[in-house]
Amino acid sequence: GAGEVKSVVNLIVEGPGAEFTLYAVLNDNGSTTPAPISLPNTEFLECDYTNNIISKDIKPIPFALSTEVTNSMMCSSGSTSPNGSARAFRLVEGTEITANYEFFWFNGTSVDSTPDFTGSVYTGLSAGVYTVFATDKLVGCNSDTMQVTIVDNIITMDAGITVMGNSNCLIPNGQLSVNVNDGEPVNNYTYEWYEGNTIGGGLQISNSYIANGLPSGAYTVLITDKSTGCQLIESAEVPDETINPDATIADAGIDIETCIANVTMVANAAGENETGTWSIISSPEGIATPANFDNDNNETAIFNITDLSVSGDYIVRWTITDDENSCSETFDEITVTYEVTPKAGIFNATPSLRLTFEDSPFDLFSLLNGEDNGGTWSLSFAENNNGQVPNLEEATGIVDFSAATTGSYEFTYTIEGALECAVDSEIVMINFKAKEDQTISFDPPTILYQDQFPFTLEATSSSNLPVQFEVTSGSAIIYGNQLVFTNASEVVVKAFQEGNDTLHYAEVEKTITVLGVYDLSANIMRPDDSPLQEGLAKIFNLEGGIYSSQKFTGGNLTFKDIRTGEYILQIIPLGANTSDVSPTYYTNAYFNNEASIINLSSDLSLNMLMKIKVVTPDEIGSGQINGKVVKSEGPSNAGISSRNSSEGMSELIVYLMDEHADNILRTAVTDDLGSFSMSEIPGGNYQLVIDIPGFEHSSTSIDLPYDEQNLEVDLVIYINAEGVVDVEINTILGNNKSDFPFNIFPNPTNGILFIDGYEGPEQEVAILSVTGSIVKTVILSPQVNQQIDLSELNKGIYYLMPSKGKPRMMKVVKN
Repeated sequence: GAGEVKSVVNLIVEGPGAEFTLYAVLNDNGSTTPAPISLPNTEFLECDYTNNIISKDIKPIPFALSTEVTNSMMCSSGSTSPNGSARAFRLVEGTEITANYEFFWFNGTSVDSTPDFTGSVYTGLSAGVYTVFATDKLVGCNSDTMQVTIVDNIITMDAGITVMGNSNCLIPNGQLSVNVNDGEPVNNYTYEWYEGNTIGGGLQISNSYIANGLPSGAYTVLITDKSTGCQLIESAEVPDETINPDATIADAGIDIETCIANVTMVANAAGENETGTWSIISSPEGIATPANFDNDNNETAIFNITDLSVSGDYIVRWTITDDENSCSETFDEITVTYEVTPKAGIFNATPSLRLTFEDSPFDLFSLLNGEDNGGTWSLSFAENNNGQVPNLEEATGIVDFSAATTGSYEFTYTIEGALECAVDSEIVMINFKAKEDQTISFDPPTILYQDQFPFTLEATSSSNLPVQFEVTSGSAIIYGNQLVFTNASEVVVKAFQEGNDTLHYAEVEKTITVLGVYDLSANIMRPDDSPLQEGLAKIFNLEGGIYSSQKFTGGNLTFKDIRTGEYILQIIPLGANTSDVSPTYYTNAYFNNEASIINLSSDLSLNMLMKIKVVTPDEIGSGQINGKVVKSEGPSNAGISSRNSSEGMSELIVYLMDEHADNILRTAVTDDLGSFSMSEIPGGNYQLVIDIPGFEHSSTSIDLPYDEQNLEVDLVIYINAEGVVDVEINTILGNNKSDFPFNIFPNPTNGILFIDGYEGPEQEVAILSVTGSIVKTVILSPQVNQQIDLSELNKGIYYLMPSKGKPRMMKVVKN
């Protein structure tokens, strides 16, 4: 047995029949035997015990297994569940043994750890292959693995139905009989006959293979095989073989729709042994309607429906019955749809009215006698309206004349029934007097600037009624008639008059382009890149008009709120330390026609470098020019000066140029009185050019002959909108080479002028004004600190001219 130890060379092992392992061990005192083997404590002294154990797995031979199958019997209709079976057993000396074994069945050809069925008999099998093996319950040894095949045996059923039609309307005589599989005994099957095309859907009428006494129609039979339970369903139709009379209404199938109270229908007449009948089988609300029947000589059947009074459907039937067979009858039907024509109603007033705007909106239904009965209104005619007609709500009858012009308008009230023929209408004519139109006169400027607010709006109406204003778009608001801009934009302003009981509302819209205002700032630098500490800045329009001017310090210049446009910028240096700096136009130009144009459409910051004033040694002499620029009488230009005529014009740049106008020798700026002065001028011929933006230089240029005898020139220049219109020149002659034999001081003087160093003969000295007139004479004698009193003279420039010797003059300034 298992675990038993024997010491033999040839060994017979009697095991349980299951798999086991057989060990052969060379004893080494039991120290290397595997559990559960134990050996006697003996030794073979001469043996090597290194590999003293061998083993072998012993597998018993499987026992034979027998099987038997029963194939599945299946109905051709597929209504039978699988019913095949297979059994397995061990055949020992001709005896089938199953009790000592466990049987394991598997669907298919393979074996796994989970059987699909256990037991000797496996039932309910469909077609396919099944695998089985058995295990001995006592010793655990297995059998052979066997496979069996189940086949579906299909049982087919075929049935045929013999049909006999029904030819009797009174006593039906139709018949159906069925045979199965070409005449198998009828008792092999059961039968259930039903009315209709389904089993159980209608009344069961027979349990035999024959069903008789059948009216025409569809029937169905259920046939069941008593031995197999297989079933078959067949259906058949019993035809109607009766002969019925013909009942036909003329135009049958085309129902009648009418609004006429009398309707006549015509049908075929009943024949021999037949009876014809007219009937109304349905009418509105069950109302009985008179009917007259006329069978005209057995050729036509005429039916008159008279005095219809209620709208609705009338179903009329014509029936013909076979007098020999009371069930043999036919009929034809037609539907007469009748509608009582509705009435539009009677007007309460004359169907011609006069209305004015005060009557709008007007309810047309108020003209009807009675309540609204579902009709609609339409504008059917308009006269003298110029396309401006009333607005009509057709369903409500409300007509709005507010947009209509004076004229005649025809309105039609129409009521319609369900039928096309059921229509009635009434007409009313309305003569309407409309409000008068008025117009608005409104012509604001098309362009304004943002700083031109508040801007007063002006508009008038043809009715002389006050006009109101409204901003419909753009960045602006209205206060009364004042337009206030909040930003640059396209502003649309509406001028309107609301109208009244006799006048229409009127409006007109105008678009004003509002241009913005922006800041212009500049850093004004001297030629050495240091800030110009003091200066006067002027902005000119391109046309020449001065737009704005202001003084600045520290080189920082800012103009606020300058309108969008194109400008030129002029800088005039002021104060001390400016003798080396010339008036300059942006960017670095002497004359306005050379200036850069500044296009201002947003805030702008500039850097500007002043032009340097340079006088070379050969451009220095002893001459002087004193001048004044005066605004002339007559046409004036506000862009030049805001002063009155004959007043001096300040802040104008005056250039002294050579006779060819190629080189600038001196630059001066007129003071508050319009005066200017240029000194240390060498002899020569010159041009004086007054630079005024908007003027051509030729209109402001003056030819000025100047030689060594013209030591000092006084002139007055008159300017208007045309340029220089007149020049008064007073030349004070002198000798550049003569010496005065005395000194004068102080010069300038407030009144007393002292003369020192004169040693010549006594002589008369004339005191001249800048115009050359003698304002005073004094006697000059050789004495110390001689005085000349000028206190009574006005402030200005005067000249001392001795009466003897070479002609000469000495300039004196009286403060």
